[in-house]
Order: sequence, then C-alpha cells, then structure tokens
Amino acid sequence: MGIFFSKPASQAQNSTQASLEQNSSHTTPSNLKIQYTTFEKEDLKILILGPGESGKSTYWRQLRNIYAGGLTKKEKMNLIPAIRINLIADIKTIIESSQTLMIQLSSSCANEVDLLQNIEISDTELTPDVAQAIAKVWSEPSAKIIYDQIHSSSLSDHSAYFLDSAARIASSDFMPDDRDVILSRIRTLGVNDIKFDVNGQKVLLVDVGGQRCERPKWKSVFQNVTAIIFVVSLSDFDQCMFENSEERRTTDSLELFKTTVNQPYFQSKPVYLILNKEDELKKKIKTSPDAFKSAYPGFTGDINNSQEVIEYIQNQYLALAENRGEGAEVTPFVTCAVDPEILKNSFEKLSRKLLNISE
Repeated sequence: MGIFFSKPASQAQNSTQASLEQNSSHTTPSNLKIQYTTFEKEDLKILILGPGESGKSTYWRQLRNIYAGGLTKKEKMNLIPAIRINLIADIKTIIESSQTLMIQLSSSCANEVDLLQNIEISDTELTPDVAQAIAKVWSEPSAKIIYDQIHSSSLSDHSAYFLDSAARIASSDFMPDDRDVILSRIRTLGVNDIKFDVNGQKVLLVDVGGQRCERPKWKSVFQNVTAIIFVVSLSDFDQCMFENSEERRTTDSLELFKTTVNQPYFQSKPVYLILNKEDELKKKIKTSPDAFKSAYPGFTGDINNSQEVIEYIQNQYLALAENRGEGAEVTPFVTCAVDPEILKNSFEKLSRKLLNISE
C-alpha cells in the first residue's frame, strides 16, 4: 500500500511560499544587506537588475566569490537558517503534491511523512530526526518521480542538491561551502554591493531585489550608473510568478526588461543582457517542449536545437529596446551563473567591451 496527502502541487507551492514569505527574516539573512559602498567618480558603477528567480543574485554572489573573496564566515553562518528552512519546505512540497499527481509514497516511510507533514516551517529546527525523515522520504523512488514532475514549477532549480545533503546540512558543525552559497535560494532585500578590480579598473557592482515589492527601491541606485547588467532566465517558460501563480515569469521578465532599458536614465547607457540558466534550458526543452511553445507561440524553429531556441528568446528581448544611441547598445551574453568558469569568461568579455579593450 502507498499513502497520499491532500494538497495539490499548486496549493503546496502556495502554502510553502506563504510560510517562507511570512518568515522572510529567516530566509533572507540581514547580514546579506550590505552597507552601501562609497562611490568614487573613477569607479565603473554597474547595476545588476532583473526579475526575481532569474539567477540575478546568484550572478552577484558568484562574482563576489571570484573577485572579492566570497562571503565571510559570519555571513555564511547566517545563511544556515535559510538553507535549512528551504530544505524542509521542499520536502513538504513533494509530500503535499502526491494527491494531485496520484503518485503514492511508500507506506514504509509513513511515519516520516507524518512527521514532516505536521511540522511548521517557521518554527522547526532541522534536528537529526527531521533530517533522517527527509532522507528517508527522499530516498523513495516515488518521491523522485514527484520531484521530476513538479521541480520546474514548484521547487528551486537546485533543491535536489540540498535534499541529497540533508544529513550534512543538519549536522551541528555545518558550514555552507561556496557551492552551497551559490546554489542556495535567498531572496535579495535592499541593496547589496561589492567593489573590486577587473582589467585594471575599479568596479562597483550593485544588486537590488528583483521581486515586485523590491522594484520601487531601484531608483535609489540609478545615479552615476555606467552600465546595466540585466539578468533573465532562459528556463522560466514553464514557471509562474512568486507573487501571482496565474502569470508567467516569461511575460513579467519581458515587460520588466522593456520598462527598464527604456527608462530615460538608461537610454544612453550600455545594457548587457545576461541570458542565464543555459544548462536548465537545454534540459527543459527536451522534457517540456509544449510548455516552451505555449510561452513562445511565435517560435517556428527546431525545438531540439538549443542554440536556435536561445537565439529566438534573445531576439524577443532585443526587439524591446527602443531608440538606443551609439554606445548604448544592448549586448547579449549567454551564461550559467552557477558555473564559475563560464560566468568568469563571460564577465571578462563583458568588462573588456565596457572598457573598450580588444580581445
């Protein structure tokens, strides 16, 4: 016999997100809201903008790892509650999705499922018992089947990585390593910035939150901007907004790009369009081709040709940039923010272009 639970995948996602939203002090450590660095006139000030869940802050954290020494030990310690809460939320979402998907979880893990189903995300510590229950449920083949069906719409891109690491994350001496930092899902609140040298030039790199509630704060950092990095996800075509489960992320991303790059502040500034999550796109066009065609009904090319797909998405964004003057072009870069080598190579090319340094 197997066991079912009552909430469908969409409701499970919404209830989990609501819990995380109510406890944002846990999921977004206050120490990540870094005090704004002093701007000096010789600095290149680059804003990183884009919608939530595009990988924008992952891009910022990866650049901080590469050029500025990464997070401090204290900052990493303050990530631990967020990583643990997200881990619990993800396994609960998998459990709660079994009813709608009609996929039974084995009765051999009934006790563990009951424990996890009845705990509250907000006030639950990741004890060894809870971690053991997570590992037991996650080891079930049926849990993997549920995961495969819901991860693109209801879970973060890298939830499987953390589910595989439940025991390590629950240990009393757990300290997030660089990969944990990069793959963790942490919403940006306020303004984060770093200053570093690249190609002999000081760069002030500023990241602001991409969720809708954070976007009104963007104007506070518009002054003295040298260039814009606008990060979009190539793989969000089958996902809905955090704030509105009826709206596609793709639609919001395109509209936000159009509104942002055509601001009077930026019409004379170069814009670097970062087409992120190339790795996820390549997987998804194989497993969800119909979802892609639904999000991009004008696409008539070969869905199995990832380069053709990427070029089509890229052109949708480029077509929205109006009246760009010389030196204010929109330049696209395809990347994968979780891969440090790929990101470093693309950022080096971006910075050389910005500084007019030949290859």
